[in-house]
Amino acid sequence: MLALSEAKSDLAKSKGLYSFLQIKMPHLKNPGLFEKVYKIVRTIPKGKVATYGQIAEILGTRDARKVGFALHANRDPNIPCHRVVSKEGQVAVNYAFGGGWKEQKRRLVKEGIGFKDLPRGKAGEMHVDLEKHLWTPEI
Repeated sequence: MLALSEAKSDLAKSKGLYSFLQIKMPHLKNPGLFEKVYKIVRTIPKGKVATYGQIAEILGTRDARKVGFALHANRDPNIPCHRVVSKEGQVAVNYAFGGGWKEQKRRLVKEGIGFKDLPRGKAGEMHVDLEKHLWTPEI
């Protein structure tokens, strides 16, 4: 009998990524959502960031977690997932392209994104200065 992980892997190969994701995350009723997220993220210009909530709002959903699921599942290095942060400007601890939050920060700094100091007890090195770098999409 195949292990669950092997079955998921085989299904992904035979029926495509979305079939695999529906097994992994059955609460996502619209597998096309991931492609819509990627399309929006591609429009975020260098030197700007968007929040998960902004992207969710553009998509017409109130669940920013779905945006996070899509970005974490992305394996296309041409989609600038590093330009999406939390509503507080925090980079993702589990950034999907290796190196965790430090890699996401490295990519943002390379594009001219600044980080800000926060009150004691908060990790300022992980927070983008949203006042300077928040993307305002033209809708």
